[in-house]
Amino acid sequence: MKSGFTTGSCAAAAAKAAVIMLFENKEIDSVSVMTPSGAKFNTPLRDAMLTETSSASCAVKKPSSDDPDVTAGMLIYAKAEFATPSGGCRVGSDNRGRRRDRKGNQARS
Repeated sequence: MKSGFTTGSCAAAAAKAAVIMLFENKEIDSVSVMTPSGAKFNTPLRDAMLTETSSASCAVKKPSSDDPDVTAGMLIYAKAEFATPSGGCRVGSDNRGRRRDRKGNQARS
């Protein structure tokens, strides 16, 4: 049986990490999420950043699995920002997906 973590799991992890960083006002270096199958996905973060304009962003590197696809090795980004003065939060992607080689360097198209 093929197994691995989906691009959606990576996006969920990046979004969770961005929200945590935004509300705790500090960068973190890893995060974990539970997948729909009940597996715990622990992952380090890349490009974690807090800004002075009340936003946080980071990326999760899509791991390879026993069924690799074109997203293996890509950085999946998420950004969270305060949407209202009362502290409401908006989370999304800025579509900066970049293909990376196995060493983490940006791959050529």
